Amino acid sequence: MANPLSPHGFSVLAANGAFDYSSQCHMYEIPLSDATNTYAIGDAVKTITGGGSDTSNPWGTFGIPQVVKCTGATTELARGIIVSVFRNPYALDYTYVPQVKLQNYYVMVADDPNLVMEIMGDNTAAGVTAGWIGGNATYNATAAQTIPTGLTSVLSTMTLTTGTIAGTVGFPLKVLGVSQRVNVSNSANTPFIVTWNAHELKSSGTIGQ
Repeated sequence: MANPLSPHGFSVLAANGAFDYSSQCHMYEIPLSDATNTYAIGDAVKTITGGGSDTSNPWGTFGIPQVVKCTGATTELARGIIVSVFRNPYALDYTYVPQVKLQNYYVMVADDPNLVMEIMGDNTAAGVTAGWIGGNATYNATAAQTIPTGLTSVLSTMTLTTGTIAGTVGFPLKVLGVSQRVNVSNSANTPFIVTWNAHELKSSGTIGQ
């Protein structure tokens, strides 16, 4: 049975350490000036150079750091994963951030550098190679996600780039394994378990196996 083609970006599963995962996250701002990206639950984001923040303080949001969507580049350092989008006052049921923005948006980001996450592999590989486990990888990201008219909730389209899995030190992800579910097969679109190899709040990365 083939794995379903159902990208969802990063799904946070657990903490990769001695402590239980508490689901703790922090608020970040997506600025009105960002006319390039859409944002959805499961997207990886990084802080904007210089920090940035809303200085107008209309709702007690003064000094909250600004973020921008990650590109998945080999040396890029993410801050974390969007797990919630604050309601859009222009469309109360929407749980994503549109490309054209009428205001600053606020999102909750899981920014612990030790998270364990699931992400779907791209469909360019026919199956998993044993040597991939323990390797480092990059991921694919689309700046402006296509959102069908009338849809109020979408998930991220980010996927792990299987063709990059190697021992490269600076790659952002470390492959811990494959999701252990009865409906997972060794075929395209494999759901991988990963952690951050390189992250804004940790070292620049370790060598992969």
